[in-house]
Amino acid sequence: MNNELFNKAQSLYDAKDFQGALMAFTQCLQDEAMPPAPGETGRLYHQIGNCLIKLRDANEAIQAYTQAVADPAYDMKGAVDCNLGMAYASLHDYDNAVHYFEAAVADEGYDARYKAYIGMGNA
Repeated sequence: MNNELFNKAQSLYDAKDFQGALMAFTQCLQDEAMPPAPGETGRLYHQIGNCLIKLRDANEAIQAYTQAVADPAYDMKGAVDCNLGMAYASLHDYDNAVHYFEAAVADEGYDARYKAYIGMGNA
């Protein structure tokens, strides 16, 4: 993965330039000269999903988060599941939201389970 481009994308995200960050994360994902390694693809899709949520595009965010969890080497499944729950809840699809919040809670490696519990309670 092109770490320089990833760091630029993260800086844009931190500066709340979500459109710019989305473009940079996507460019990083598509960089054929420095393709992402196992686990990095999931990380990039996770960040792309976060940008899309900030841009209020929950449907596209769901697609990105689904790609993130499809990377078997990505170890942040609980966080992505929680984000999927939030995205579905924003679309008023509470059955799917609860499903993903429950999956986040079940992930032993997810250290912010309280977020999933809050989301589940709200859904």
